[in-house]
Amino acid sequence: MRASLLRSMAGKLPIKTSPHVEAWNANREAYEQTFQWTPGNLAGTVVFCVAIPTGIYQLIKAEFNAVNDYQGIPRRVMP
Repeated sequence: MRASLLRSMAGKLPIKTSPHVEAWNANREAYEQTFQWTPGNLAGTVVFCVAIPTGIYQLIKAEFNAVNDYQGIPRRVMP
């Protein structure tokens, strides 16, 4: 048997592949071709791309305004 056809790991031990892992890896590699938008995907995208960043921004803005109010500094104009 030619050395290029023999699949082995460290120590020249034979590789024993799992069909479940190979199928999962094939699906993972082709995910961008098989992806479909569903209501669940859309909801998750809106939450993680819009709602969470907006909430973080509002918390930061409120903290700046609270510090400015405490120190007697006029509030900053933030969009």
